[in-house]
Amino acid sequence: MIIKHLTLQNYRRFRNLELEFPENLIGIIGSNGIGKTTIVEAIGWVLYGNRIKRTDKQDIRSQFSTNSDPCRVEMIFTIGGHEYRIMRLLKGKSALVEAAIYREGNPEPEAVQERGVNEFIEKLLNLDYRSFFVSVFARQKELAALSYLQPEERRKSIARLINIDAIERARKQIRADKNTKEAEVRGMRTNIKDEDELKTKKRTIKEQISAKQEVEKEHQKQVKISQEKLTQDKENLDALSKVRDHYLHLKSQLEKWEQRQSDYGKRKQGYLDQIANITKAKVELEKLNKQLENYDSVQQQKEQLDQNKAAAAELKGKLSEQNKVKQLLARQTEQLQSDSQVIQRLAPSKNQVEVIEKELAQHENDLEKLRKELTSFQANKQKTSDLGKEVKQRQERVDKLGKESPCPVCTRPLKEHYNTVLNHFDEELQKLRVEWKTNDANEKECNQKVQQLNSTIQTLKKSRDEHIRKQEQFNEKENAIKKIESDIKEWQLQLESLHAEIEAIGEVEYDEQKHAQLIQEYKKLSQLRDQALQYAERVNRLPEVEKELQETEKMLGDLANDIKEQSQQLEQLNYDERKYKQARQEVDAAQEELDKSRKQADQIQREIIILQKDLENVEAELKKQKELLVAIEKLNQELHYLSALDQHLGIFRQDLAGRIRPIIAQRASELMNLTTSGRYSLLELDDDYNIFLYDHTDRFPLARFSGGEQDLANLCIRIAVSQVVAERAGGTQINFIVLDEIFGSQDEERKELIMNTLQHLSSQFRQIFVITHVEEIKDIMPVVVS
Repeated sequence: MIIKHLTLQNYRRFRNLELEFPENLIGIIGSNGIGKTTIVEAIGWVLYGNRIKRTDKQDIRSQFSTNSDPCRVEMIFTIGGHEYRIMRLLKGKSALVEAAIYREGNPEPEAVQERGVNEFIEKLLNLDYRSFFVSVFARQKELAALSYLQPEERRKSIARLINIDAIERARKQIRADKNTKEAEVRGMRTNIKDEDELKTKKRTIKEQISAKQEVEKEHQKQVKISQEKLTQDKENLDALSKVRDHYLHLKSQLEKWEQRQSDYGKRKQGYLDQIANITKAKVELEKLNKQLENYDSVQQQKEQLDQNKAAAAELKGKLSEQNKVKQLLARQTEQLQSDSQVIQRLAPSKNQVEVIEKELAQHENDLEKLRKELTSFQANKQKTSDLGKEVKQRQERVDKLGKESPCPVCTRPLKEHYNTVLNHFDEELQKLRVEWKTNDANEKECNQKVQQLNSTIQTLKKSRDEHIRKQEQFNEKENAIKKIESDIKEWQLQLESLHAEIEAIGEVEYDEQKHAQLIQEYKKLSQLRDQALQYAERVNRLPEVEKELQETEKMLGDLANDIKEQSQQLEQLNYDERKYKQARQEVDAAQEELDKSRKQADQIQREIIILQKDLENVEAELKKQKELLVAIEKLNQELHYLSALDQHLGIFRQDLAGRIRPIIAQRASELMNLTTSGRYSLLELDDDYNIFLYDHTDRFPLARFSGGEQDLANLCIRIAVSQVVAERAGGTQINFIVLDEIFGSQDEERKELIMNTLQHLSSQFRQIFVITHVEEIKDIMPVVVS
């Protein structure tokens, strides 16, 4: 697998970043915390998603981006002779993940969405995310762990890298499950009760139930006797209740008739009083009719004067309104003359505005062209300046390193081509200076033209705005004149209408004093007339009152007969209230006796039910004890299996570690032989992963060698671990490796030794990424990302 291109957008501290990676030794150099490791992390994230991250996925998005800005990583890589383009991004406030992978420019993706792309990558590389990272990513602290840690800590570190510690995690889980089940068994045993004691309790409860059932039979007999007695007493009470109900009904009916007799007596007296009042009202009515003989004449005269008064008021109002309209018409006519004089002075020319607009459009078009030219000159200046700085830096680097400087093209030492390359740099710098001066002159000339054109455009805009202002004032006055002319026509029409209405009313004669006298006279007569109408109403009701009096006298006679007959029936019934109350008390006593018997029987039944429930509980407890013993037996079997599994996993881990350790030592030996040109060709690891190195045929611990040789051995072992992890995972060959801060605080000699080692490793790894904050390393790196 070779990485060719990487693009980051709004990913952590990078807003936009594009990198091309050749097949070479590549240095990623910068200060601590500047984002070097982020680039490698982005490679893992675009391949395996959110499983490769240091923080929550919400924190992957750059802090200077908004929720609407996408967080995106895209990478192009080759594997197995095919090129792939993979893309993964976060969208929206909830950070939804989208992903897709394409093969060799095919517009149709091989897989989409997070899960589909993850599965495709694991199948393509044949590596899960953990195996991938262990295979390609080595940190300084992992190198140091191989030689500086205690044996137990070193074993754990190697086990973690090659994933053997997964077996220990499984054993730890097995022991935890075993402890849980043992505690469960202990808890169950505390709940086991004496089975013989439960059986004895069951027999005792059955005997108590049998005794209670015999007592219940006796109480049921007593309930039956009490029920028969109550039935007889109720029959006697029912017979007396019927006689009582009939007696009460007759008595109630008699009381109602007596009340009605009293009511009709009062009604008869009322009718007699009304007839006396009607006779008096008839005399008063005759007197009032004589006083009302001239009522109609007075009413007619008053109504005529009411009409004259209304006509006089209307005429006065119309004349006042006519005067107001004439005044308004005079003011509007005067305003019309004034506005007409103003509009003659403001008469604008629309053609002038159109001419200025066309001229402005032409000048703005010319200005846009000049600005594009100016931008082009500025960009060319910046490009020329950047190229000059790059050429100058390359020249200074070659000049500083001398004839041993690597060629910028083939990376081999320059030697006899050293002066030629320096002269070539001088010629290239001279050309760039001439090009920069030409673009600078063009930029100044273009700037002057832009300023002149801007001044002309501002003058035209002021002239256009002045003409537009006059046009707006003209339009306002023109609209005002139209409104005044419309108002004048409306007032003239209103004057004509008022004149016609005044002519229609004509002259009106109205005597206000006479009108007031008639109003007073009419008011007095109206009061007398209302009184006469009341008397007339009374007199007209006389036949109706006399008829109602006759009907009332007849009803009084009928009620007297009914009351006499009802009194005789009550005497014949011969009802005795004392006998009824005695029968009621006998029924209550019988009911109380029955309730007492039933209560005693119910109490016995409840006691029997409680005992039966106790019996069911004892039987359920016996059943539960049997089930508990079966469950304990099952858990004991599971504990036996867990103990055996723990033992076998321990044996398996020991065997697996014993088989992998020689493989790591063999691969590390091959790398040592390669990087030291055969000086050291054999490296061994004992059971505690202590490192031994052979010098010719003699075996020595690693501490015997120099610090640089120790670092080299640690590096080879770490790379060997990466190879073993990839092979154990069955993965495709990974042709690149990432070494993060492997220089540490090494001196210049050791740094040079490590760099020579990396140069040798390039025959095995087509891409080697070296992440470091050591700035001077970039001078000896063939490819540098700063």
